[in-house]
Amino acid sequence: MNILGKNWLTESPFDYELKRYKLLGAVKKLNAMIEAGHLYSSLIEIENQLDDLYKLKHGKSDIDNRTRVLKGINLDTMSLEYEYPEDNESIAHVYMLVDMAIQYFEDLFKLVRNKWRTYSTKINISEIPSTRPTKSKGYVFVSNKKDKDSNIITYSYNKPSKFNGEWKDLKLSRIETEINNLTDLSNFIEKVDSESSDFRFWRCTYTIEQDYDDCVFPLINYNLFYKINIS
Repeated sequence: MNILGKNWLTESPFDYELKRYKLLGAVKKLNAMIEAGHLYSSLIEIENQLDDLYKLKHGKSDIDNRTRVLKGINLDTMSLEYEYPEDNESIAHVYMLVDMAIQYFEDLFKLVRNKWRTYSTKINISEIPSTRPTKSKGYVFVSNKKDKDSNIITYSYNKPSKFNGEWKDLKLSRIETEINNLTDLSNFIEKVDSESSDFRFWRCTYTIEQDYDDCVFPLINYNLFYKINIS
């Protein structure tokens, strides 16, 4: 997803009101997406925009340095003196929009993180049959709590060597196996354990009614990452 586009602020033609209108439209759309539970795509969009905005903001001094003109030498201080051309109106408007956009996206970031924390409380993850903190591989069994033990989705993972980074570093890969009840689940664990003792097993249930791929799955990934780190 790329609601505004990477270069929406600096691309030509420059029209302050048009760009402001685009910004407000994007903020409205992201607000609606967050309220509808599309947390992951909203979070990525917001993080990317803030990253670009802060680069622009902190790059203003670089632009000023490139546009300065040598005026002469101050003989009293033996230092070079520069003068700066009058600000171009378009450039001034760009930085007005940068500050405006940063405020909007910071507010959106707080909103999506609040929703993220709220929905995280609707996910329960427990390790079965016992805690195995030294194992780097694992299986995760996911189901909607309202569906009881039917329609269990199974994922596998292999903990990356650099696991102290971001939760997105933990890659859950869906595997095709039929597990429809607790008996199937126990049989699967027993079979894997009989072949290798290198795995951890996690049971995950959720009560979130939002989009699975854009809300439930990223939250499971996030929560499991921290579960693995602390246990």
